Amino acid sequence: MNAIQAEIFPKDSATRQLRDAGAAVPETLLSRLLDDFPGDQTILEAMIARPSLPAAIVLRLTDLLDPAQRARLLARHPVPAGMEREIHKRDRGRPAWWTGHLTAMFR
Repeated sequence: MNAIQAEIFPKDSATRQLRDAGAAVPETLLSRLLDDFPGDQTILEAMIARPSLPAAIVLRLTDLLDPAQRARLLARHPVPAGMEREIHKRDRGRPAWWTGHLTAMFR
């Protein structure tokens, strides 16, 4: 993160807002946090702990989390069946050919 980003969007402020269960955090802000701090465990854990998350954010988070975090996320923030299928197709343990075009043949 560069100095301008840090000045405009300080991480500590974002983390405090995420941890406040009563704070309304718009999807655009959540998305921006994932863009600006994709591997930051503090931000990721605070998002998992939110009382609710939009399904699109849950989907994005699954690509950034380890299996234990992903299990906690999905237990706390259930997603529609179709999206759950998409999440399982993107599991890190599957080979690239499995998650790519080959699975489309069997839909």
